[in-house]
Amino acid sequence: MRRLPLSDRAFSLIEVVTVMLLMGIVAAIALPRYSAALCNYRVSAAARQLSADLVYAQTLARSSSSTYTVTLNPTNNSYQLSGGAIASQSGGSGPMQLVALANTPTSYVVSLQSNPYLATIAAVSFSDATTSISFNGYGIPSTGGAVVIQCGAAQKTLTIDTATGAVSTQ
Repeated sequence: MRRLPLSDRAFSLIEVVTVMLLMGIVAAIALPRYSAALCNYRVSAAARQLSADLVYAQTLARSSSSTYTVTLNPTNNSYQLSGGAIASQSGGSGPMQLVALANTPTSYVVSLQSNPYLATIAAVSFSDATTSISFNGYGIPSTGGAVVIQCGAAQKTLTIDTATGAVSTQ
């Protein structure tokens, strides 16, 4: 079998342009779907984190017989859990960090606008027209209502039951 010289072993310009054109078409189709999937992931992660922290505040209130409060800040797209001594991760470079407050030993703030969430608090509608919910020593919430978390076109609504404090996500 005769070997071709090195100068004849290559792709033609038409072949290269065709492959590049096909790759561009596939990328144009896949990019919006990837972006939407990423937003769905981020809004789901943010909703799960807030839901877990609401349940955590209720559990801490019950176990210590003291009041714990979750204060939502739609302007900064963050929320703060405060009350008695809170067992939490210290330091770290993630969105959760310990913050010292004047009236409480410790508190932590979760910023939903930082990684990995990159989400916003679109709406807070509690029955008492505030942006915070407190759980008394029996774990009973001060109010109930809904919180809407959004990332792009994706959104999740957390509903807090007024009587029990149970959190459901839609």
